[in-house]
Amino acid sequence: MSGREEQLLTASIQEALHKAGLAEDKIGEILARTNGDPDETESERKWDAETMLQYHVEQLYRDVGILAERLSLPQLAKDIRKERKRLKPAKMVDMGVTPDGDFYSTTLGKLRGYFRSLSTITKAGAVSGLQVFQTILENTAIIIHESRIDASNEAKVRNEVLKVLRYSFRDTLKEVSAAKTFKVYKPDIGVASLMAAVEYKYVDSETALKKALDDIYADMRGYSGHYDWRTFYAVIYMTAPFAHQKEWEEEFRFAKADVNWTPIIVNGPGERKRKPRAPRSDLAAATTMT
Repeated sequence: MSGREEQLLTASIQEALHKAGLAEDKIGEILARTNGDPDETESERKWDAETMLQYHVEQLYRDVGILAERLSLPQLAKDIRKERKRLKPAKMVDMGVTPDGDFYSTTLGKLRGYFRSLSTITKAGAVSGLQVFQTILENTAIIIHESRIDASNEAKVRNEVLKVLRYSFRDTLKEVSAAKTFKVYKPDIGVASLMAAVEYKYVDSETALKKALDDIYADMRGYSGHYDWRTFYAVIYMTAPFAHQKEWEEEFRFAKADVNWTPIIVNGPGERKRKPRAPRSDLAAATTMT
């Protein structure tokens, strides 16, 4: 069973694969545009992309090998080390061509294959926990109904769900920190062992629903790149049926929302308490009458 360290390493490898893929695409674009014979300017751009690809390939051989060792796969780790020793720097940036004529990195293709198998193992330890986590979130309306609380704001809804989550996950935290350079973002709830966090939005009107969506997109930008939290849920708690789950999912797809975010929309009891208007003074009333 994989632990937190293996999951963090997995997230780091995913990021390196993404960056290596960008360099791979850049080289492929140049080769396709120049029919494999770039001029001086394009050659410089190709060299820059190859340098970036080689850097990430080096990193990936190291990290994928370490991950294999940590998952008790010594033979695979040994094979990866041997392959890296035999691989000369020039070969790290070799490009192949698919039957459709697309260019691809042959070395990166091998590393993706290794990682595909290993990531299945690292995710296995969190799957059942994430399923429980998501089920609890999807049952937010039932939790609020059975608790019989006055669900008049986001904090009250979140705190009731927090109590239930703590029955299942001892490391459930409220307002966990996700620090960036100039700002600290705080997901409403996080379960460290699952590397999963949730943002709650309390919606009592269609206007509030639109604002909640804008806030979630801002949260996505704020939490991106944090390896402590790699699975996110956006729970929209509505006091009336202003939207449907399928509509919310379609909105996420249309906006090309981050793939590690899952929208959950629920309709539960509650009504936001409006602040009473301050009484007018006698002088103000008299002025108004005149």
